[in-house]
Amino acid sequence: LSSEKGVERHYYHFGVQRVHSYSSIAYRVTNTGTTPLNMLRATIGGTNYGASTNCRTLQPGERCSFRIDYRPFFEGYHTGRFILTFDQDSHIVVDVSGQAVR
Repeated sequence: LSSEKGVERHYYHFGVQRVHSYSSIAYRVTNTGTTPLNMLRATIGGTNYGASTNCRTLQPGERCSFRIDYRPFFEGYHTGRFILTFDQDSHIVVDVSGQAVR
């Protein structure tokens, strides 16, 4: 985990998986501030990755979660990036990778 102003960075490696298999990782987000935090958007980039979230508006102390899925359709090393963007110039970035074999 490293951080720069307003950005919280994470990395997750799914390891070696078989083509057409499925795995996921879940994260929890807590608003540790004193004002509401509004999610603006969630994006996932990279072939073979998907994501979902239940984050919307978080009051101070409230939690939400997001999940990143890796479902490789072809062999090779795959990378992706999930970005959860909140107001107040706050972002969570998760770089993901995995390798698919037959």
